[in-house]
Amino acid sequence: NNVFNTLSTLITNCCNFKVRHVACSSLMFNQRELYGTNYMKMWHRLFDAFENAQNLPRICEHKHQQKLINQLCSSFCNLCRFLEPTDISNLMYLFESRLYLIQNEMEKFCNLIDVPNNLDMLTAAHKNLYNLLKTKQLSSKQIEIVNDLLNVFYNH
Repeated sequence: NNVFNTLSTLITNCCNFKVRHVACSSLMFNQRELYGTNYMKMWHRLFDAFENAQNLPRICEHKHQQKLINQLCSSFCNLCRFLEPTDISNLMYLFESRLYLIQNEMEKFCNLIDVPNNLDMLTAAHKNLYNLLKTKQLSSKQIEIVNDLLNVFYNH
């Protein structure tokens, strides 16, 4: 928990975008279980990080800004691939109120050809979201949220 708290604070508050990028990269796990109890917190921190990445603390950080944003987009894809039906209710307000923050950046990210594994990440996230729609456990509001998430990937 201490490592997660430190790294997730860095991705939102550090004035050095290169440090934020490395911290964000360090918080990408290949299994949901590795997030433990921090999975939900990671969603909130990620949206905070997207919002804060728009504010340049110093002009010299400009050269690292897009690299950070691309890493945040990768993290978004990574979290989407682990999303489960029970998570959607807990994250509904977050998605409804802040999904707009990432739409433009995800559009750019989806169109990048120079990001390694970009297609694999996008495909895995899309596949999981699409499979969520097939479950019988979702309410109509949850289906709407999943469709909104899918639209982040489709509209490009």
